[in-house]
Amino acid sequence: MKKIIPVLAAAVIAASCATTRVPEGTAVRVLPLGDTVRLHEGAVVYALPLTALDFTVVAEKVTMKAGPYHRYADQQRKIYRR
Repeated sequence: MKKIIPVLAAAVIAASCATTRVPEGTAVRVLPLGDTVRLHEGAVVYALPLTALDFTVVAEKVTMKAGPYHRYADQQRKIYRR
């Protein structure tokens, strides 16, 4: 049973990727859909979805400068370096 599922999945993927033949005498034209393209009876219109992302980034720059007594900060906080 464990081996059947991957084999079936591979078969389904292979079948879906198979190319189909266009009957002879049938003209397939792919055109961008715009204002100048006229659709005829029996035309198929297909469009992919458009994904648009809009980001707003808010950032704050913080600049830290040492004060005039930064050398004595460890002594005042009673933190000693070893």
